[in-house]
Amino acid sequence: MAENADNKRKLRVFFVVFVLANLFLASYFTDIWVTPGSTSRALPVLSLYEDNSLIIDKYEKYTTGDKSKVGDHFYSDKAPLPSFIVYPFYVICKKLGVPEVSEATVQKRQIYIWDILPNFPDGRVWTISNSTLAFILGGIICGSLPFCLALLVVLRRMRSTFNGISPVLLIMLSFYASFIFVFTGVFSGHVLAGFLLLASYLQVKEGKHLWLAGLLMGLAFATEYTVAFIVPLWAIQMYLNKTELKKIIVFCASAIPGVAIIMLYNYSITGSPFKLLYTYVPEASEIYKNAEGLGFSYPKAEAIWGLLFSFYRGLLFYAPALILMLWYFILYRKSDKSGFFNGSRGGYLRSWGSNYLLLACAGYIAIISSHNLWYGGWTYGPRHFIPIAFLLLYEGAILLSKQNFSKIAFYIIAAGGLLCAWLAKATKIYMLPDKFKNPVAEVLWPDFKKGHFNANNFLTWIFDVEPKAAIWIWLFLFAGACYGLSVWYSKLVPQKVMKLAPITKAPAAKKKK
Repeated sequence: MAENADNKRKLRVFFVVFVLANLFLASYFTDIWVTPGSTSRALPVLSLYEDNSLIIDKYEKYTTGDKSKVGDHFYSDKAPLPSFIVYPFYVICKKLGVPEVSEATVQKRQIYIWDILPNFPDGRVWTISNSTLAFILGGIICGSLPFCLALLVVLRRMRSTFNGISPVLLIMLSFYASFIFVFTGVFSGHVLAGFLLLASYLQVKEGKHLWLAGLLMGLAFATEYTVAFIVPLWAIQMYLNKTELKKIIVFCASAIPGVAIIMLYNYSITGSPFKLLYTYVPEASEIYKNAEGLGFSYPKAEAIWGLLFSFYRGLLFYAPALILMLWYFILYRKSDKSGFFNGSRGGYLRSWGSNYLLLACAGYIAIISSHNLWYGGWTYGPRHFIPIAFLLLYEGAILLSKQNFSKIAFYIIAAGGLLCAWLAKATKIYMLPDKFKNPVAEVLWPDFKKGHFNANNFLTWIFDVEPKAAIWIWLFLFAGACYGLSVWYSKLVPQKVMKLAPITKAPAAKKKK
């Protein structure tokens, strides 16, 4: 008994170190660039602290299209929860005298994100001297930390594998070799919404703590508006899965706090709880073509192809581990008895109507592909798909951990995805112009060859390390962390190596008598 308790204590220590190590790796490149999306979330933090107001008039020029004009004043057009979460931490840091990144440090090295635009060849002309702390806090709290917590959730659910590969390697390579990693350290709502959705999904799938699932879904909605449709969708699916009506009501009612945040926010600015600030974007007529409809029409084939398969914004290209996961899902689906993809009922795809994952993904594809800006503007990968990418990578990692899959294929695919994500972090991060059909080949690789490296990293800010050296140091640190954490974890949780089905075909299903 004492030995068991000691092992649990060691495992808890490992989990803490695992989170801290990944928090460092995910926060190593933390974005302080003044770009429209991140700036739109940072400005309310500044205005609340400086003026006790959500009005961003004195900074509005820095966020171009990502702002709303209501009456004579400007506001952020983003869902407000990320800004509200960061604000108290910002106040505490200010009270403690935590410094901003100095103007001299910001101005020392060229910023290349705007070099495609003739009017902004150098991003140093577009900075806010007192904004760096808000960007850093937002990038860590809303980007890096949720990412690391998601890795921990997957690891704790997996614990051991049946096929000889380290769970740590399987998880870290799958997630870091994806576009999700590129948005860590960035003050956006995508990664936070993804983690909240994943945490809610796990509760709904297991039929436990539905009050918590509803609460998390409401908060996800207050972080990113798109996830709102999943609340009624999952409520209907719970009914199809014969969940007690009382529990379904609890799930829906628990989402009210998050919905109330949005309604009160809307009412305080627009005078109507149902009027989203997106409706007041000054450029709405040009950007959305239909301000009242917020640019939505119907799912378009071009958008669906582009969002799933293309080098432009394809989910399978920017999260390539999903290719292998999808292949083995198809290969073994007939023999599965554990119901990874099927909520509280057994077996893959027994009923599409009761499958929480598949319909959530189908809904996301339908909604995003019906928007005029389905490609997401300047970005790396299909950024609006980050929430469902969390769900897919979670289920895919669990699936692979119990399949006899090709390790060589996994390492090759993961290496390719990691290289692309690393090139993004090393150069333009998420600021890839939307006119290029293959941004990795047409933007990131040329920038890398020209030495246009990202100075947005802690080694450069604190120790004045050249960006060219700093980007390589991260790669070595990542490799060391993967190896060290894998070896440590294998000593604490021995893997279960079993004889599994061959990879060439699915085992024949047993006939029912």
